[in-house]
Parts: sequence; C-alpha cells; structure tokens
Amino acid sequence: MIRTRVAVMGALLSACIFTGPRKQYAPPAAAAKAETGATAAILRDVPAGADLLIEIDLERLYGNSTIGAIAHRALARPADELRVPGLVLPRGQAPLEHARALVMAAYAVGTADAVTATYVVTQDEVPGATSLGDGVVVLAPPAFVDRARLVMAGASDAIARDAAFMSLRARAMPAGAPGSTVRATARLGLDARVALAPVLGPDLAPATLSLWLDVVDDAAVVAIVDGHDAAGGGGERLQIALERVRIALAGSTTLLQLGLAPVVRGAQLSRRGDVVTLIATIGPHRLGEVASRLSAANSVAAPQPASYPPAP
Repeated sequence: MIRTRVAVMGALLSACIFTGPRKQYAPPAAAAKAETGATAAILRDVPAGADLLIEIDLERLYGNSTIGAIAHRALARPADELRVPGLVLPRGQAPLEHARALVMAAYAVGTADAVTATYVVTQDEVPGATSLGDGVVVLAPPAFVDRARLVMAGASDAIARDAAFMSLRARAMPAGAPGSTVRATARLGLDARVALAPVLGPDLAPATLSLWLDVVDDAAVVAIVDGHDAAGGGGERLQIALERVRIALAGSTTLLQLGLAPVVRGAQLSRRGDVVTLIATIGPHRLGEVASRLSAANSVAAPQPASYPPAP
C-alpha cells in the first residue's frame, strides 16, 4: 500500500530530524516562493480545504547520490522487508518504482466526512487509481475524484490558490534553498487535533505545521509548529513534549546503531510564544555513514549516483 510506504520512508527520514546543526538554516521572513519540483504541478489539481498536505519529490529523492538507492529500495522493491538497525519494517507492494512525485491530502480530519486522497505522478499503471491526465493519478473515493475534476475544469478552487495555506506551506523553507524533498503542511481545527491527540500525544497535535526537508550532500529539516490552544500555554506544552521526544530518541536502539544518537541533543529547538521552531541538519560524512549502514543491512549497493527514474 502506498500509505505503508510513506510510513516506511518516514522512519528513514526520522534519522535526520534530531541531529546536530552543520550549516545555518533559517526560515525566510517572506512567504511565497517560485514553485519548482515534481510536486508543484499537482497542487493545481488538489481541491482547496485540506487539513494536511504531505509532498514527496520522489524524482529528487531517488536521484540523490547518497541516499537515492536505499530510498528507492524502501519505496519501490515489492514484497520484502526493509531492515533498519534495530527494526524490521513490514513491506507491501506499491507502484512507486518509476514515480516522480507523491502527494497526500487529508480533509475533514476527525469528522465523519474525513477523506484522504493520494496523488501519484507516474507513467505506470496504479491499481484502483483514476487517471487525471498528464501522468497524474489519484487514489480517492469517487466523490473526491469528481471534486478534483471540477478543480481541473476551473469550476472549483485548487489548494494552490489558497493564499493562506500556501503561505503556511512556504513558511519553513529557508531562503535560497534549492528545492525540497519532503514538505508537510497542516492547518488543524479542534476536531482534527482531538482525533490526532491519541496518536501524537495531547500536546503534540498542533494548530499549524510547516515542515521542509531536503537532502542534497547533507540533509536538513526545518519545522515551524504552532501549539496555540484556547486554554493558553500551548506553545510551552508543545516545547516540553518535543523535548521528551528528543530524550526518547536519544535512547533509541535504532539511532544508536545508526550512529546518530550522540548528536540528537544538538538540534536547535526554540520557542516564541506559541510557535516552536526546530532546525536540524546532518552533515555529508554522517549522512554517508547512515546510508552505507542501511545499504549493507538491505544488500543494496554502496551509495553512488543514482538514475531514478530511468530516462524515457
């Protein structure tokens, strides 16, 4: 299942989240930026009103010279297991071998009308998906597909035209960044936060989230999280909850075996009012070591320039 593969990739990417800073990454003061990358065009087809938007530029990820091969192994190799030191993650089939981009949009989270749509840019056939043309398919209920077609016809607004949401999406991307491998944007109402609380914890379900992650020769993540709530003090509770996550990760067997636990404490975690900002990086040498360990555990060739997806 595609959603399972996204969760698996999240486990891989989490290795980069709480690591010591090597470069200075700062979120921009201004919001909007020119849209580039494999996910940008999809946003013109995604209906407005999403609570949560997750974007993965698979073309950029697979093409990375350090982690491209192991990322492709994680997301595209069927009917197998992914071995991460300390973990063996179950696998299933997903049509992502030649995919260029993956976007997931969740609506009405925490209500009876909740729906999630998964968009894939690929020339391969995707079982159960509906083609929207130009190599874009969507896995979603028929009623949502109808909404997407209205957007494509110009009869309904796309999320790309929601200025407030797109401004939130751009918030975490550093000025001058060459692109993004993963982005996550959330604007959560009370129903959504209540629904997510049992999963994330009562203090980790944010009012808004803007997350940017990119992997080039190093890896970096910026997350800006608003913990505002009606009771007040949400930002302070959010910061404390994130510090607890840091402590838990520092003792994690997986991070210890990957060689990342010693630098967990180096992540920059700061708060201004209800807004908490996390900035973390992993340098080229350590990123290469992590990729090599994952590759060895999964019988994947040592990191080298990748060529995914294949040229037409």
